[in-house]
Amino acid sequence: MIVDLLYGLPADGPDVGMTLADVLGTVLVGPALETLLMTLILVLIAKFTDRIFLSACFCAFIFSVLHSMSYPLWGMFTFMPFVVFGVAFQVWRQSSPKVGFTIAFLIHALHNSYVLLVGMLGQ
Repeated sequence: MIVDLLYGLPADGPDVGMTLADVLGTVLVGPALETLLMTLILVLIAKFTDRIFLSACFCAFIFSVLHSMSYPLWGMFTFMPFVVFGVAFQVWRQSSPKVGFTIAFLIHALHNSYVLLVGMLGQ
């Protein structure tokens, strides 16, 4: 893995030649749908435990497995961001579920924007 980071990641990732619709899907639609699904999973997990970090890690594991089905490396690289999204949602949800969703969505959209930009600059 360290060799891959030093010499570039393997070519099994997605093609970054994207249309405007692809960019909007990656930055807005995808994060909105994934954040919605994440909030539903976290609300379900909250019925069994009130431990925020544990819940976020379990939910992140689910999303890592789902992302690995598309591209194996994505699963590894999506775990920590989803822990952050999950913790943010749960902390801000105490203020309001709508605020919790909005904060998690904005962090997710910003993260995807950064990844997309790095991917496009790397081409």
